[in-house]
Amino acid sequence: MFPFFAQGAAQAVEDAAVLARCLADSPAGPQHALQRYESGRLARTTRLQNLSHARRDVNDLPDGPEQRARDAALADSDPLVGNGWIYGFDAEKALARGSADSRSSDLHS
Repeated sequence: MFPFFAQGAAQAVEDAAVLARCLADSPAGPQHALQRYESGRLARTTRLQNLSHARRDVNDLPDGPEQRARDAALADSDPLVGNGWIYGFDAEKALARGSADSRSSDLHS
């Protein structure tokens, strides 16, 4: 995980919580639990990886017109609202639904 969106440690904690829940809820054994874990985490973690990698070039712009445009866009937006799907994700709710993906319906109310 690239160091953007403050998700390296956060995803490790989410992974641990989801894996623990999968193992605890799996009467079919650890192989089934691991398959459930992988299928439940793949969409969300892939989306976060792609988003984080895309930020590499945007965050490291040299001083100039592109950097000023980026700064202006950031000043005119609320990143917590735009990225609510990241920070408000409810892994247990998503797992209970059968897919721990990153849809907005998984946000805390």
